[in-house]
Amino acid sequence: MTNASPTDTINVAAGTYTIPSQITLGKPLTITGIGTPVLQVSGTGTRLYFDPASAGSTLQGFKILKLDKTGEQNIIDIQASNTTITNNEFQGQYVFGDPDVSRAMRIFVGR
Repeated sequence: MTNASPTDTINVAAGTYTIPSQITLGKPLTITGIGTPVLQVSGTGTRLYFDPASAGSTLQGFKILKLDKTGEQNIIDIQASNTTITNNEFQGQYVFGDPDVSRAMRIFVGR
C-alpha cells in the first residue's frame, strides 16, 4: 500500500494473511479480496485504520477472523468520510458476561 497512488485498486489473492499490528490507510484506495482471502487478527488494538486522508476508500471481499478473546480490539477503525466496507464477513470470539469488548468496526463521525 505504501507504493500505491491515491485511488489505486489493490487486489489481494486468496489465502490467509496474519495482521500482527496496525495498518494505516492514509490515502483513498480500493482494497479487493479475490477469492475471499482471510485476514487473521488477535490481541488488542486496531488492525485496519482508515485515516481521515483515506476518504473514499473501499474494503471488499474479505473474511476477517478474530482468533482469540484477549482484551479489547476494534478491528477496523474508520475516521475517514465516504468509506465503503462491503461484502466482508466478520467472525470472532464472544463470551457472555465478559467485560472486554471487541468490535468489528468503530466509526467516528463529524471528522
